[in-house]
Amino acid sequence: MFSDPAPAPSGLFSNKVAFFLPAPSASISGSEITRADRTRKGAAFAPAHSECRPSTIYYDITDLLDHFRRESQVGGIQRVSMATIARFRELGKGAGVRLIAFHPRLKKTVVCDVNDFPIEATSGPLLSAHFGVRYKGRHALDAYLNRRYRSSMARLFHKYRLIASNALSNGKTFRRKGVQDHEGKGPIKPIQWRAPDFSQGDVVLISGGLRVIGPFLAELSKARREKGVALVQFIHDILPLTAPQFYLQGHPLLFADWLTGINDCCDRVITTTKQNVDDFNAELLRRQKAPIPARVVPLAHEFRERAEDEKKPLYEKVSTPVLAAARLPYVLCVGTREIRKNNLGLAKVWQRLEGKYGATLPRLIFAGRQGWMNDEFDRFLLRNDNVNDSILLVESPSDQELAYLYKNCLFSLFPSFTEGWGLPIGESLWFDRPVIASHLSSMPEVAGDLVDYVDPYDGASIEAAVERLLDPVYRQERTDQIRAAPKRRWSDFADDLLKELAQIQEAASTATIGRRTIEPASQRVQCARPNFGNAE
Repeated sequence: MFSDPAPAPSGLFSNKVAFFLPAPSASISGSEITRADRTRKGAAFAPAHSECRPSTIYYDITDLLDHFRRESQVGGIQRVSMATIARFRELGKGAGVRLIAFHPRLKKTVVCDVNDFPIEATSGPLLSAHFGVRYKGRHALDAYLNRRYRSSMARLFHKYRLIASNALSNGKTFRRKGVQDHEGKGPIKPIQWRAPDFSQGDVVLISGGLRVIGPFLAELSKARREKGVALVQFIHDILPLTAPQFYLQGHPLLFADWLTGINDCCDRVITTTKQNVDDFNAELLRRQKAPIPARVVPLAHEFRERAEDEKKPLYEKVSTPVLAAARLPYVLCVGTREIRKNNLGLAKVWQRLEGKYGATLPRLIFAGRQGWMNDEFDRFLLRNDNVNDSILLVESPSDQELAYLYKNCLFSLFPSFTEGWGLPIGESLWFDRPVIASHLSSMPEVAGDLVDYVDPYDGASIEAAVERLLDPVYRQERTDQIRAAPKRRWSDFADDLLKELAQIQEAASTATIGRRTIEPASQRVQCARPNFGNAE
């Protein structure tokens, strides 16, 4: 059904990660999984079922396995995958979806049922134990100590003090401070991984990016050639190519090679905005490549909160430093602190506003983890005493803490230079909080005229928008408009994604997908989003 993919272009490789298809000999078939592999170090591994079955949609979680080996908390991309999988579980029997991944310890392509995924787990150590991989990142206690104490000696002293106190209190100390790696819900049951059993009409949605492992793509490519499996790549953005000035040296080159390889070996692309489709097509055409068809499935505004968290007392789900930061009126800026987010420009605006309003100016809270190429912002805060302590940093807030900050802020700010979507824009609206955001790239597609837009390169534009929302009358008007507007849930996103994949599945089953068919732009870009006014 499908033609052979083009050979991998010559380019940059990592000694651990390959971004293109390796030689066919690198592919790994399910029959090569040995009995020893199935019982290694506690990660259960069962053989695949070979009976005839309807075609299956496979959702790739390789990126999740890789992320939770190194990080204790979810990021934006991982949040999308977790919410999507949760919806698949709600639909019953996985809605014909199974999960697929390249297991980093077994070094095999593996699959499992959607209902096997521990969606209730939230920490990296706990999820790693379910996945059967070794956690290599910071544990919750280390993250807590790094947020609370600057001195390494203080962190060391309090680490052993808290461990001893937790042991004597039967776990109450860690629960009270929100530093548990294990939620204490009984023994951890590793996922029952199986070998893949591909057949005609199956669809694999690759949700990861540059961390896609070479042997994994090789096996998928082989299934595509030999069994008619359709490969679909989910792309959150191509910002390393459209805005390379915001990325570390070498990353745009790696991304360009990866994008070309994906275009050669996949049948479809799904992304989040029309802007992303336009950028994708333009970059491929610039390289004299015919872009594969791309579909648009917008993300959600919803910020998912666990029902059990609602029952917890405030002191159990929000740390004391966060409560202290939010005790006075504040404006919120959520996101990784990196140069692309325009933290420095926003801090300079706050400095000018502090000169105008003095002590009556609300605090500005930056909530997120430390990123890259943001040294100038850090130096600015150090030189200016955090603008007379009117700017505060909340390092790596948990989901419960982030929800608390959203709920209690006056409004939020997101003056990023460029984005593939902009989750904090929709999340702020979900909590009925007005938001100021950049008018560039994909951000206007998130919520249309519900947002107050600014030019991120013009500090005066940001300053004027902030002053408008500091007016309580105008702020209430915007709040009322936001509260009355429909908002997109993660169930809407997952359902629309399933519809797109089902169409691809039907085409693959009847051998009509035709990976080199270039559809007219009007057909290629299809948005399944509600009307938010002037969203274009």
